[in-house]
Amino acid sequence: MRPKQWIKNLIVFLPLFFGHRIWDTDAILRLTLLLVAFCLASSAVYLFNDICDREIDRQHPVKCKRPIASGALRLPMAYTLIGALILLAGGLAFLLPAPYTVYTLISLGCYLLLNLFYSLGGKHIPIIDAFFIAVGFLIRLFAAGAISHITISSWLALMTFFLSLLLAFGKRKEDLRLMRDDTRTSRPVVKHYTDGFLNAVLAILSATIIVLYTLYATDVEVVERNGRHLYITVLPVAAGLLHYLRHVIVERRHCNPTDMLYSDVGLQLSVLLWGILYILSPYVG
Repeated sequence: MRPKQWIKNLIVFLPLFFGHRIWDTDAILRLTLLLVAFCLASSAVYLFNDICDREIDRQHPVKCKRPIASGALRLPMAYTLIGALILLAGGLAFLLPAPYTVYTLISLGCYLLLNLFYSLGGKHIPIIDAFFIAVGFLIRLFAAGAISHITISSWLALMTFFLSLLLAFGKRKEDLRLMRDDTRTSRPVVKHYTDGFLNAVLAILSATIIVLYTLYATDVEVVERNGRHLYITVLPVAAGLLHYLRHVIVERRHCNPTDMLYSDVGLQLSVLLWGILYILSPYVG
Protein backbone atom coordinates (compact mmCIF):
# COMPACT_ATOMS: atom_id res chain seq x y z
CA MET A 1 0.00 0.00 0.00
CA ARG A 2 3.14 2.18 0.12
CA PRO A 3 2.26 4.61 2.99
CA LYS A 4 5.67 6.20 2.46
CA GLN A 5 4.43 7.43 -0.93
CA TRP A 6 1.35 9.12 0.54
CA ILE A 7 3.43 12.27 0.91
CA LYS A 8 2.85 12.87 -2.82
CA ASN A 9 -0.84 13.43 -2.12
CA LEU A 10 0.01 16.54 -0.09
CA ILE A 11 -0.22 18.27 -3.47
CA VAL A 12 -3.91 18.78 -2.64
CA PHE A 13 -2.89 21.57 -0.25
CA LEU A 14 -0.92 23.50 -2.90
CA PRO A 15 -3.87 25.67 -4.03
CA LEU A 16 -4.40 26.84 -0.43
CA PHE A 17 -0.70 27.55 -0.03
CA PHE A 18 -0.30 29.48 -3.28
CA GLY A 19 -3.59 31.28 -2.62
CA HIS A 20 -2.44 32.36 0.88
CA ARG A 21 -5.47 30.68 2.43
CA ILE A 22 -3.67 28.28 4.74
CA TRP A 23 -5.83 29.52 7.65
CA ASP A 24 -9.10 28.63 5.89
CA THR A 25 -10.25 25.90 8.29
CA ASP A 26 -13.29 24.86 6.22
CA ALA A 27 -11.16 24.38 3.10
CA ILE A 28 -8.49 22.55 5.13
CA LEU A 29 -11.09 20.10 6.43
CA ARG A 30 -12.45 19.42 2.94
CA LEU A 31 -8.96 18.98 1.51
CA THR A 32 -7.96 16.68 4.36
CA LEU A 33 -10.82 14.36 3.40
CA LEU A 34 -9.67 14.60 -0.22
CA LEU A 35 -6.11 13.79 0.89
CA VAL A 36 -7.23 10.65 2.74
CA ALA A 37 -9.40 9.60 -0.21
CA PHE A 38 -6.45 9.86 -2.61
CA CYS A 39 -4.18 8.01 -0.16
CA LEU A 40 -6.66 5.13 -0.15
CA ALA A 41 -7.06 5.26 -3.94
CA SER A 42 -3.30 5.37 -4.53
CA SER A 43 -2.86 2.36 -2.24
CA ALA A 44 -5.43 0.47 -4.34
CA VAL A 45 -3.41 1.44 -7.42
CA TYR A 46 -0.15 0.17 -5.87
CA LEU A 47 -1.81 -3.14 -5.00
CA PHE A 48 -3.16 -3.61 -8.51
CA ASN A 49 0.22 -2.69 -9.97
CA ASP A 50 1.88 -5.33 -7.75
CA ILE A 51 -0.62 -7.90 -9.01
CA CYS A 52 0.29 -7.07 -12.61
CA ASP A 53 4.04 -7.19 -11.83
CA ARG A 54 4.06 -10.21 -9.51
CA GLU A 55 5.90 -12.53 -11.92
CA ILE A 56 8.65 -9.99 -12.66
CA ASP A 57 8.89 -8.96 -8.98
CA ARG A 58 9.63 -12.56 -8.04
CA GLN A 59 12.89 -12.31 -10.01
CA HIS A 60 13.94 -9.13 -8.17
CA PRO A 61 16.18 -9.48 -5.06
CA VAL A 62 14.20 -6.91 -3.06
CA LYS A 63 10.73 -6.75 -4.60
CA CYS A 64 10.39 -10.53 -4.35
CA LYS A 65 9.68 -9.91 -0.65
CA ARG A 66 6.57 -7.84 -1.39
CA PRO A 67 3.42 -9.56 -0.04
CA ILE A 68 1.86 -10.37 -3.41
CA ALA A 69 5.10 -11.47 -5.10
CA SER A 70 6.08 -13.62 -2.12
CA GLY A 71 2.66 -15.20 -1.87
CA ALA A 72 2.01 -13.84 1.64
CA LEU A 73 -1.02 -12.00 0.25
CA ARG A 74 -3.17 -14.21 -1.97
CA LEU A 75 -4.74 -12.76 -5.09
CA PRO A 76 -8.39 -13.08 -3.91
CA MET A 77 -7.51 -11.20 -0.72
CA ALA A 78 -5.56 -8.59 -2.72
CA TYR A 79 -8.51 -7.95 -5.03
CA THR A 80 -10.83 -7.76 -2.01
CA LEU A 81 -8.51 -5.22 -0.39
CA ILE A 82 -8.43 -3.17 -3.59
CA GLY A 83 -12.22 -3.11 -3.70
CA ALA A 84 -12.42 -2.11 -0.04
CA LEU A 85 -9.93 0.72 -0.49
CA ILE A 86 -11.81 2.08 -3.52
CA LEU A 87 -15.14 1.90 -1.66
CA LEU A 88 -13.64 3.66 1.36
CA ALA A 89 -12.15 6.37 -0.85
CA GLY A 90 -15.47 6.90 -2.60
CA GLY A 91 -17.33 6.79 0.72
CA LEU A 92 -15.29 9.69 2.07
CA ALA A 93 -16.62 11.81 -0.80
CA PHE A 94 -20.12 11.52 0.71
CA LEU A 95 -18.90 13.20 3.88
CA LEU A 96 -18.54 16.39 1.84
CA PRO A 97 -21.40 18.72 0.78
CA ALA A 98 -23.14 17.66 -2.45
CA PRO A 99 -21.15 19.68 -5.04
CA TYR A 100 -17.84 18.60 -3.52
CA THR A 101 -18.97 14.97 -3.44
CA VAL A 102 -19.42 15.04 -7.22
CA TYR A 103 -16.04 16.74 -7.79
CA THR A 104 -14.29 14.18 -5.57
CA LEU A 105 -15.94 11.15 -7.18
CA ILE A 106 -15.14 12.37 -10.69
CA SER A 107 -11.52 13.07 -9.72
CA LEU A 108 -11.10 9.67 -8.06
CA GLY A 109 -12.68 7.97 -11.08
CA CYS A 110 -10.33 9.73 -13.51
CA TYR A 111 -7.32 8.95 -11.29
CA LEU A 112 -8.20 5.25 -11.02
CA LEU A 113 -8.96 4.94 -14.74
CA LEU A 114 -5.67 6.63 -15.65
CA ASN A 115 -3.73 4.25 -13.42
CA LEU A 116 -5.61 1.25 -14.77
CA PHE A 117 -4.29 2.09 -18.25
CA TYR A 118 -0.86 2.76 -16.74
CA SER A 119 -0.67 -0.61 -14.98
CA LEU A 120 -2.02 -2.55 -17.96
CA GLY A 121 0.45 -1.18 -20.49
CA GLY A 122 1.19 2.53 -20.23
CA LYS A 123 4.14 1.95 -17.91
CA HIS A 124 5.91 -0.02 -20.64
CA ILE A 125 5.97 2.89 -23.13
CA PRO A 126 9.07 5.12 -22.73
CA ILE A 127 8.36 8.80 -22.10
CA ILE A 128 4.60 8.14 -22.02
CA ASP A 129 5.09 6.27 -18.74
CA ALA A 130 6.31 9.48 -17.09
CA PHE A 131 3.48 11.52 -18.63
CA PHE A 132 0.93 9.15 -17.06
CA ILE A 133 2.42 9.92 -13.64
CA ALA A 134 2.44 13.68 -14.27
CA VAL A 135 -1.20 13.69 -15.37
CA GLY A 136 -2.07 11.86 -12.15
CA PHE A 137 -0.64 14.78 -10.18
CA LEU A 138 -2.62 17.26 -12.28
CA ILE A 139 -5.86 15.38 -11.55
CA ARG A 140 -5.20 15.74 -7.82
CA LEU A 141 -4.28 19.40 -8.21
CA PHE A 142 -7.44 20.34 -10.12
CA ALA A 143 -9.56 18.29 -7.71
CA ALA A 144 -8.09 20.32 -4.85
CA GLY A 145 -8.82 23.55 -6.73
CA ALA A 146 -12.47 22.57 -7.16
CA ILE A 147 -12.80 21.54 -3.50
CA SER A 148 -11.20 24.74 -2.18
CA HIS A 149 -12.83 27.14 -4.67
CA ILE A 150 -9.45 28.27 -5.96
CA THR A 151 -8.81 28.64 -9.67
CA ILE A 152 -5.71 26.71 -10.73
CA SER A 153 -3.57 29.12 -12.71
CA SER A 154 -1.63 28.09 -15.79
CA TRP A 155 1.55 28.84 -13.81
CA LEU A 156 0.70 26.36 -11.06
CA ALA A 157 -0.50 23.70 -13.51
CA LEU A 158 2.67 23.91 -15.61
CA MET A 159 5.02 23.93 -12.63
CA THR A 160 3.21 20.94 -11.15
CA PHE A 161 3.36 19.07 -14.46
CA PHE A 162 7.10 19.58 -14.98
CA LEU A 163 7.92 18.89 -11.32
CA SER A 164 5.94 15.64 -11.61
CA LEU A 165 7.95 14.69 -14.69
CA LEU A 166 11.11 15.36 -12.69
CA LEU A 167 9.88 12.97 -9.99
CA ALA A 168 9.02 10.33 -12.59
CA PHE A 169 12.31 10.49 -14.50
CA GLY A 170 14.26 10.67 -11.23
CA LYS A 171 12.62 7.37 -10.26
CA ARG A 172 13.56 5.92 -13.66
CA LYS A 173 17.18 6.83 -13.01
CA GLU A 174 17.00 5.05 -9.67
CA ASP A 175 15.51 2.00 -11.42
CA LEU A 176 18.29 2.12 -14.02
CA ARG A 177 20.92 2.14 -11.28
CA LEU A 178 19.29 -0.85 -9.58
CA MET A 179 19.10 -2.71 -12.88
CA ARG A 180 22.80 -2.06 -13.49
CA ASP A 181 23.73 -3.26 -10.01
CA ASP A 182 21.68 -6.44 -10.19
CA THR A 183 20.82 -6.84 -13.91
CA ARG A 184 17.22 -7.41 -12.87
CA THR A 185 14.38 -4.90 -12.62
CA SER A 186 10.60 -4.94 -12.34
CA ARG A 187 10.39 -2.04 -14.80
CA PRO A 188 11.11 -3.29 -18.33
CA VAL A 189 10.68 0.25 -19.66
CA VAL A 190 13.98 1.20 -17.97
CA LYS A 191 15.81 -0.70 -20.69
CA HIS A 192 14.77 2.06 -23.09
CA TYR A 193 16.65 4.71 -21.10
CA THR A 194 20.33 5.49 -20.57
CA ASP A 195 22.19 7.46 -17.94
CA GLY A 196 23.13 10.18 -20.42
CA PHE A 197 19.56 10.62 -21.64
CA LEU A 198 18.10 10.75 -18.12
CA ASN A 199 20.78 13.21 -16.93
CA ALA A 200 19.88 15.48 -19.85
CA VAL A 201 16.14 15.15 -19.17
CA LEU A 202 16.55 15.92 -15.47
CA ALA A 203 18.70 18.96 -16.27
CA ILE A 204 16.19 20.24 -18.84
CA LEU A 205 13.24 19.74 -16.49
CA SER A 206 15.06 21.44 -13.60
CA ALA A 207 15.91 24.43 -15.81
CA THR A 208 12.32 24.58 -17.06
CA ILE A 209 10.96 24.61 -13.51
CA ILE A 210 13.37 27.37 -12.45
CA VAL A 211 12.45 29.51 -15.49
CA LEU A 212 8.71 28.92 -14.99
CA TYR A 213 8.91 29.76 -11.31
CA THR A 214 10.99 32.88 -12.02
CA LEU A 215 8.41 34.07 -14.55
CA TYR A 216 5.66 33.32 -12.03
CA ALA A 217 7.42 35.17 -9.19
CA THR A 218 7.90 38.27 -11.36
CA ASP A 219 4.47 38.27 -13.03
CA VAL A 220 2.67 41.58 -12.44
CA GLU A 221 -0.59 40.05 -11.18
CA VAL A 222 1.23 37.56 -8.97
CA VAL A 223 3.39 40.31 -7.46
CA GLU A 224 0.28 42.38 -6.70
CA ARG A 225 -1.12 39.49 -4.65
CA ASN A 226 2.11 38.24 -3.08
CA GLY A 227 4.27 41.34 -2.64
CA ARG A 228 7.16 42.82 -4.57
CA HIS A 229 9.75 40.65 -2.79
CA LEU A 230 8.37 37.33 -4.02
CA TYR A 231 11.30 37.04 -6.42
CA ILE A 232 13.50 36.13 -3.42
CA THR A 233 11.74 32.74 -3.25
CA VAL A 234 13.41 31.83 -6.55
CA LEU A 235 16.67 31.34 -4.64
CA PRO A 236 15.68 28.28 -2.54
CA VAL A 237 13.84 26.79 -5.56
CA ALA A 238 16.98 27.00 -7.70
CA ALA A 239 19.20 25.84 -4.82
CA GLY A 240 17.01 22.80 -4.13
CA LEU A 241 16.88 21.71 -7.77
CA LEU A 242 20.62 22.19 -8.32
CA HIS A 243 21.33 20.34 -5.08
CA TYR A 244 19.22 17.44 -6.36
CA LEU A 245 20.99 17.43 -9.75
CA ARG A 246 24.42 17.37 -8.08
CA HIS A 247 23.44 14.32 -6.04
CA VAL A 248 22.05 12.56 -9.11
CA ILE A 249 24.74 13.40 -11.67
CA VAL A 250 27.90 13.92 -9.62
CA GLU A 251 27.43 11.68 -6.59
CA ARG A 252 25.11 9.22 -8.38
CA ARG A 253 22.90 8.61 -5.37
CA HIS A 254 19.47 9.60 -4.05
CA CYS A 255 18.05 9.45 -7.56
CA ASN A 256 14.52 9.05 -6.22
CA PRO A 257 13.31 12.57 -5.25
CA THR A 258 10.75 11.18 -2.79
CA ASP A 259 13.37 9.17 -0.89
CA MET A 260 15.74 12.12 -0.97
CA LEU A 261 13.08 14.41 0.52
CA TYR A 262 12.78 12.03 3.48
CA SER A 263 16.51 11.80 4.12
CA ASP A 264 18.46 14.74 2.67
CA VAL A 265 18.84 17.76 4.98
CA GLY A 266 19.89 20.10 2.15
CA LEU A 267 16.71 19.46 0.16
CA GLN A 268 14.56 19.65 3.29
CA LEU A 269 16.07 23.04 4.19
CA SER A 270 15.46 24.34 0.65
CA VAL A 271 11.78 23.36 0.79
CA LEU A 272 11.38 24.78 4.30
CA LEU A 273 13.06 28.08 3.44
CA TRP A 274 10.97 28.43 0.28
CA GLY A 275 7.77 27.83 2.25
CA ILE A 276 8.66 30.39 4.93
CA LEU A 277 9.67 33.04 2.41
CA TYR A 278 6.53 32.47 0.32
CA ILE A 279 4.21 32.78 3.32
CA LEU A 280 5.96 35.96 4.53
CA SER A 281 6.23 37.64 1.12
CA PRO A 282 2.88 39.53 1.23
CA TYR A 283 3.74 41.00 4.64
CA VAL A 284 7.24 42.28 3.87
CA GLY A 285 7.70 45.73 2.40
